[in-house]
Amino acid sequence: MPAIPKAYTYAFIIGLMLVLLTIIRLVHVNTKIVTAHVINMDESKERLAEFQENARAAFGTALPVIRWPAYDSRKMTEKELAPLKLSKYIWKWAVDNKKMGMMGCYLSHRTLLKHLETLPVASNNAHLILEDDAYVPPDFWKQWEQVLEEAPGDWEILQLGVTFPNLRRIKSEGGGRVHRHLGDKGNGGTFAYVVRHSALRKINTHLEYMTDPIDIMFRNKWREWNYYIVYPEICPHNDHGESIIVEK
Repeated sequence: MPAIPKAYTYAFIIGLMLVLLTIIRLVHVNTKIVTAHVINMDESKERLAEFQENARAAFGTALPVIRWPAYDSRKMTEKELAPLKLSKYIWKWAVDNKKMGMMGCYLSHRTLLKHLETLPVASNNAHLILEDDAYVPPDFWKQWEQVLEEAPGDWEILQLGVTFPNLRRIKSEGGGRVHRHLGDKGNGGTFAYVVRHSALRKINTHLEYMTDPIDIMFRNKWREWNYYIVYPEICPHNDHGESIIVEK
């Protein structure tokens, strides 16, 4: 059998790569946000009303934002820790430093993410998760489409708001909004992010036991997960200061 010329081999490999890139591109472009939730304390009715007003202006009826009750950890006792898979050492630190809301924030996100994993959603589609102190801009969809065009096709988490940004832009020509973590510091906040449905299983496995605040547990996986941060932000904090979910 005559040998296949190298030029044909190279052409085949290049053609195959182009086909794969096209498939990835089509999957990427067809990604849709199919659910949206806002985490909100029962007592924070005015905050929720303001949030929903902004959300309706941005999403209309196309994407209703469902309220997810925040876990109120202020009265948590040591007896509750084991069933919730929480460390007594973290609990004691939170009590001593008046940071019990840190545990409530973790539990709120963990229960929501577990719930989302059970939904019959296509693996390529995504979920929008917000806290009630996130601002949803009227042109959310316009900004989202721009970010989606720029983001790598393999993204699993797109963080839409960030505190203490410590970032490395992925587009060398400049002007891009999608970044990677620059290191193990900064880049806090879980007040606005989008998670792809296919990533939920490994995210939930990682969150099974609390080792740090929820945003730090996310950040600690930046080397392993396809995790990107949008900056300038799409959904920054509103002007009401620190999150009620974290601080109470």
